[in-house]
Amino acid sequence: MEKPEIVTGVYLPHEVSQSRIKRYLTCPKLYEYNDVLRVRHGRDSCGASLPMGTTFHAAAEVFHETIRKGFEPDMDVLMNLIDKTFREEYEKIITPKNLDHARGVHCDSSLGYDWRQVRSGTLMSEVEGSVERAIKNVQWWFECYTDAYERGELDIFNNIEVGCEVDYRREIPHIGLALRGKIDVALNPTLLADWKTANPNKKWNWSQNRADGELQASFYAALMNEEEIEFAYVVIDKQVHPDFAKTPKKCDVKVITTKRTQSDIKEVIAMVEWFAISSDIRNNHQEGFFHRKTDPIGEEYCDNFCDFKTRCYTDLQKERNGE
Repeated sequence: MEKPEIVTGVYLPHEVSQSRIKRYLTCPKLYEYNDVLRVRHGRDSCGASLPMGTTFHAAAEVFHETIRKGFEPDMDVLMNLIDKTFREEYEKIITPKNLDHARGVHCDSSLGYDWRQVRSGTLMSEVEGSVERAIKNVQWWFECYTDAYERGELDIFNNIEVGCEVDYRREIPHIGLALRGKIDVALNPTLLADWKTANPNKKWNWSQNRADGELQASFYAALMNEEEIEFAYVVIDKQVHPDFAKTPKKCDVKVITTKRTQSDIKEVIAMVEWFAISSDIRNNHQEGFFHRKTDPIGEEYCDNFCDFKTRCYTDLQKERNGE
């Protein structure tokens, strides 16, 4: 049975990730804007959750790699790493990509502000102490995570055979594409894990049903190409640091495991084949189908959340006017 290889470097044109396929499934027009035309989206900022999540992942990776190499993690060092990493991620986002366009980081629920004092969407640069608040929140998530590990609730990480941040690649010759993806933790070829920092609200949190229905787990099953794999979502609820909470709560840390078999792999391969034909990715998208989904009605925007909503609506009006 053909197995993947571990690679590094930039993605090649014929390599597809699960996120690219997800975008096409969500809306082919979204895929066209993002992956084919590569136009700049209409969003001029991103939520604090993005750099905060990246920071947590970096700390968790160092924590487990330290243990894997036979050393005792130094919590003071890891807390300082969180401080340093968040500031770097924050600066990376607000640095102008060109002279006329700079992005910012805006406040969201991850920071735990009272909406009557700081509205969601307000740039962090406009709220004094917001960066320090974000750092303390991530440090709280990480403290709760390591406590759960010490209590034995994360035994899944006791034996990491492969490593963290493993970049896998598998050629699918009959389709002419390669599957590629970087997984948070590869414990062994049949057990993979992914960290998720999640909204504690049940409406947005993770459940067994959500894990069982995730394309990501099926995609990585196709990458590994084993008879059966287990994919573990390690979910950390994003509770606010006790210094900022009226009712302090510890972050719930849970492991939700879902299985995938050869039947799931066949479904993914069929999906990739359909994606290759529909998007015409093998021919530089020259004859690809990039319709809007769902089709817009009248003069209204579609209901989907999308960074390209304004651009899409403008193009729609031009198309209706025959431009």
